[in-house]
Amino acid sequence: MHSQSLAEKLFELFVARDDVYGVETSEGWKTEKGRLTPKEVQDHLNGKYTLGVYPFNRKGYIKWLCIDLDYKSGEYLTIYISRKFGKNSIIEEETGGKGTHIWAFLQPTPLWQIAPKITEMENEFGVRIFPKQREWKTDIIGNFIRLPLGKHHKTGNWSKIVKGDI
Repeated sequence: MHSQSLAEKLFELFVARDDVYGVETSEGWKTEKGRLTPKEVQDHLNGKYTLGVYPFNRKGYIKWLCIDLDYKSGEYLTIYISRKFGKNSIIEEETGGKGTHIWAFLQPTPLWQIAPKITEMENEFGVRIFPKQREWKTDIIGNFIRLPLGKHHKTGNWSKIVKGDI
């Protein structure tokens, strides 16, 4: 069982929108509209369900990027991203499935300002980067991505941080 302080830290780092989120159960993913709090993050950490978080807030600002890799090691990308965004702003996570997520944390930044850099990195490395959207509109919530340290319901495996600290 994980501590409440870890749930609060994950909430602070990863939750951009607290009014909508994804939930994965053994039956698959669905979007939930309602209040997301550290209590739901605690349930995620305890394996009750797995949460998906959205990358931008209601004003179109993002505080992280997530590179979604379909293979286990993102070493070269971790080095590149840490040079671009700073070494202390990177977390590499094994997802519990077949891949890796590299999370880069930013000061809250308007999506329009960082979108060209995201597109440049996708083209250079041939990877998917969240947010997938390159422009923000008030009526679009975007795509969620699995919150770290949860259970992957297809494999039964738990995700784990392999580089960096939360």
